[in-house]
Amino acid sequence: MVPTATCNATDQPYGFINGGSLSASMSLASQTVVGLAIEGTSTTAVFVEGGILNSGTLSATRTVDGTAVAISIGDNVQT
Repeated sequence: MVPTATCNATDQPYGFINGGSLSASMSLASQTVVGLAIEGTSTTAVFVEGGILNSGTLSATRTVDGTAVAISIGDNVQT
């Protein structure tokens, strides 16, 4: 399941603020782990008004072979 959220950043300087810790880990071989992914689709854009502020920690770790990505800004994302 992919979590989704809608919010109004009208009075905020950034559309996404991380002041804490976001982390992900994986122990399955040949799999990709992503700490934070923001992406739209070919028909639905994602707007992060004001951009992204990270004053905390974003991380992704692996215990076996594979790919680890702390933050992924995918297709059809605008800031």
